[in-house]
Amino acid sequence: LLTAGVVRWVASCADTGNRQSSDEQAFEDACRRALDLRWTRKGLSAHEDGEDEPAEENNHAQDAAKLSQSSDELELAAVDVLELMLGSSVIVGLHPDQAAEFAIQLALLLQKPFAVVPCCVYSAEFTKRKLRRTGGPVRTYEELLEYLQDLDPRIQRAELDFEGKCTLLFMTAEDARAEPSSELLQSVFGHESQLSSENSA
Repeated sequence: LLTAGVVRWVASCADTGNRQSSDEQAFEDACRRALDLRWTRKGLSAHEDGEDEPAEENNHAQDAAKLSQSSDELELAAVDVLELMLGSSVIVGLHPDQAAEFAIQLALLLQKPFAVVPCCVYSAEFTKRKLRRTGGPVRTYEELLEYLQDLDPRIQRAELDFEGKCTLLFMTAEDARAEPSSELLQSVFGHESQLSSENSA
């Protein structure tokens, strides 16, 4: 799962060049939460201990048991995931659910091109999202697109030719080379990171 904590971890490792970061715990937490997710009739949800699983979910439980890892294995996986993210040439998300904003933030922080097709709004989970234009909450799909596009003025929009949610938000490789804005750094780190001060020196 791509979360705000994972974005901070990857960006701080990219910033310092240190592959071990105090934020690595965010990656391990995200892995554990991902192993606990189950597909239900209502979409993805966390599995609770003692809950009876329908027969169609038993395969997922067996897969999760196989994937269950020790802390040492998660640490190894963290290094691999970090190298993969830092070495990627583009960030892509097709209907990434709650990870849409985090995928875009990650791309902006790492100065990589991206292509993200958002789908669901999840307004109940992201209550702090506010539209720049009105200051109002993000509740509709069109408002989500506006909110995400407002993360950076270089983000472009295009419509893809397939059924369902098909609006692509993207940034070209040429546009992605610019430094992350102080506003983005503030929203991700809660303060202006060394990313901007060191890169501008």
